[in-house]
Formats: sequence, structure tokens, C-alpha cells
Amino acid sequence: MKQKLNNFLMSEGYFYAATSLPEFSVFFLPTNTSVEVVMIVDYQKEIYLSEEVYTGIREKFIQSFQEKGFSNVHMIALVLCKDVSQVHHIFYKDLFSWYINVEEKDLFVPDNHMEDFYGLKGKINAFLLNSDAYIQTENTNSVKLSLVERVKRNWKKLPYVNVVIVLLNVLIFILCAFSQDVLYNKGAFSFLLIEDTKQYYRFITSAFLHANINHLFNNMLVLYFLGNTVEEKIGHFQYAILYFLSAIVGNIASAFYEVYVGQFIFSVGASGAVFGIVGAVLMLVLLQGGKWENITLPRILIMVLYSLYSGFTAENINNVAHIGGFITGLLIMGTFSIMNMFLKKKEAFHEN
Repeated sequence: MKQKLNNFLMSEGYFYAATSLPEFSVFFLPTNTSVEVVMIVDYQKEIYLSEEVYTGIREKFIQSFQEKGFSNVHMIALVLCKDVSQVHHIFYKDLFSWYINVEEKDLFVPDNHMEDFYGLKGKINAFLLNSDAYIQTENTNSVKLSLVERVKRNWKKLPYVNVVIVLLNVLIFILCAFSQDVLYNKGAFSFLLIEDTKQYYRFITSAFLHANINHLFNNMLVLYFLGNTVEEKIGHFQYAILYFLSAIVGNIASAFYEVYVGQFIFSVGASGAVFGIVGAVLMLVLLQGGKWENITLPRILIMVLYSLYSGFTAENINNVAHIGGFITGLLIMGTFSIMNMFLKKKEAFHEN
């Protein structure tokens, strides 16, 4: 059962962490500065393990992950046993512990213990119903299946939305070089044209056009490095919402300003969306207490201030779109963070 459970966890994307204790197996799933840890305790044969010894072992495992840079360590213990009554006196104080009766293939969650752990409970129950499908590791088919599942899971974490956006910007810039002003005339942002022709698509298409190579390079450089990290943090769908809403709202802010001052312009560039990503990073840094990944609060503030200063001291820069995108990214990331916090809390604790 233990080996099959190991195979199951690896098929779910967890990584194995070697330990010096043969009765303990540790698997982990990292997500930026947090990590989900599943600790398997093999109590099928009675071993010398008291409540105090177990607590000390558990704390050492948590400490080892914290020393590796994970600020939030969430751990669940799966105790393999033949009789639940034999183990409960050891683990009953650990509210993040479940028992698996290996003979009856049954998962037992004691009263007052966590009802779920990031959706793992349902997956374990499904595994126990079909545990024979997870053959021993000496059979290469099991290893191949595990690797395939892990590749699939890791592929889902790749920032392909941001990479596609960067590549599209580069490709469109190349096409612009061969189409003279056709793409600029069709896609640039112009409030007057939008008002007259109802070409609302310009709110988005203008974000894929750039005036020159320096304009493109500066935007894509910031977008590639910051955007990849943000997408890995919040996921593909939320990242797409963040990017495109920042671009759209930046242009809307520009339109309001143009109407207010009575001066109307043509503008192009992904800067509104890029400033939205910068605003999102600032919010993440603030929410993490002044540091997120390798980005500190002073570093991101200097970047924001320098970018705004460069815009206001240069000519032909749509600073209103920059500010509009920045504020939008800040607010959207704050909203996403609140939503994700509640969703994770609901998933982890399964509140009724």
C-alpha cells in the first residue's frame, strides 16, 4: 500500500523528499513561497513512536522546508495502519492527520481534524477504490505514467499566456515593417475614430502595436520577466484578465483625459498593460510584507517612480494610459488575492 500511495502522489505532481527515517515518506508540491507537504507514516507494523517523538519529527520536517525558503508550509499526515485504535493516541492532537486502514482500504478522518487538504481527500478516496492500478515502481509502466502526469501538471504551470503575448507583439511589429502604415491605421487607439466608427477593438489592438524597436524592446523586456512570474503565481486565466483589462482601462483613462483637455491623439503600445503587471507586482509585494520572490518593496517602488519619471520627461508618451493601467493592475491583483484567499481557505478547511 505504501508504495502504491507513493506512486499515486507522484502521479498527482508531488515530488519525493528523501528522509533518514524508513517509516516516514515525504512528498511536496511547491507554489512560489508556499509548499503543500504530504507526510506518510507507515504504522502497519508497530514502531516505537510516541506523541512527543512524532511532534518533534513533524516540526523538523516543517523547519527543513522553511530553511529552503518556503515561508508557508502546509502539511498533512497520512498514517497507514491496520487498526485505527492503535494509532489514534499518537496522532489525535495533530489536527492535520488522517488514517488509512490498509486492509479495508478506507480513509478515516477523526472528529475535529481537517476535513480536506487542497482537494486531496476526494483524490485519496478515489485512489483507495482503485489502488491496484498503481503498480509497484519496479514496473516501468508505473514510472512512465507518473512522469507523464508530472509533465502534464508542470506544463499547466508554464506561463504560456505571457509568452504568446510577447511573441505576438514581436510578430506584429515585424509585420508592421512590411505593411507600411496599414496596421497602425487599422489598429491604433483613437477616441475620435472609435466614437465615429464604433471600432471598439482598438482598445485591445493598440496594445499590440509599437512605434519603434526601442518602444517594443522596453515593453517586452519588462513584460517577459515580470509577466512570467505573475502568471505562475495567479494562473493563466487570471493573468489574461489582468493583462487585457489593464490595457483596456488604460486606454479608457486616456480617452477621458483627451475629452477633458480637448486634445485627441493616436496612441500605440502595450505600456498600459505592462504598467498593470507592475501594479500587480507592487500589490503582491505589499501583501507579502515587503518582499515577493526576489522583489523587495524599495526595488519595485524605484522601478515605478523611474518609469513614471521617464514617461513625464519624454515626448509623445501617453502617461494617462500608464497610470490607468497601473492602478487597474493594483486593484485587480488585490481583488484576485482576496478571492484566492477565500477559495483556498474553503478548499483547505472545507467549511460548512
